[in-house]
Amino acid sequence: MTERATKSVRPPKSGPAKSDPVKPDNGGDQALGISEGYGVFLEANGQNLDAFVKSSEALGNGLAALGEEFVAFSNARMRTQFENSETLMSCHDFEDVFALQCDYLNKAAEQYAQETGKVMGLMTQMTRDCMAPFEQRAKAALHQLNQD
Repeated sequence: MTERATKSVRPPKSGPAKSDPVKPDNGGDQALGISEGYGVFLEANGQNLDAFVKSSEALGNGLAALGEEFVAFSNARMRTQFENSETLMSCHDFEDVFALQCDYLNKAAEQYAQETGKVMGLMTQMTRDCMAPFEQRAKAALHQLNQD
């Protein structure tokens, strides 16, 4: 180290080091209060963590149900499209093709509208299921606050 660098180093301030524990001046009662408060803190956070885990589980179940619904709908739509293609090959004129395509389009629009309703219902239920643990936890916490 150079001489200039050593001159810029300041001597330590007097008093306890930052890592020294602070001693309570009331005979240890303060430490007892802190440990009780810490226990309450841990208990509350354990309950909060439990609500989070339950909510996450509900989210996973809801997403799985959505995935299953998407796969089932996609399979049904593909099956309908293949059937429509086979039926198109049996058409004898353009009027039959046009009528078949119009019928196909109307049925597809109806199926997509129904599927949208199903998906919205699944998402609504998933949201309710995800929020329920937090709602229960908040009610319990508010009840506890009213008791104190």
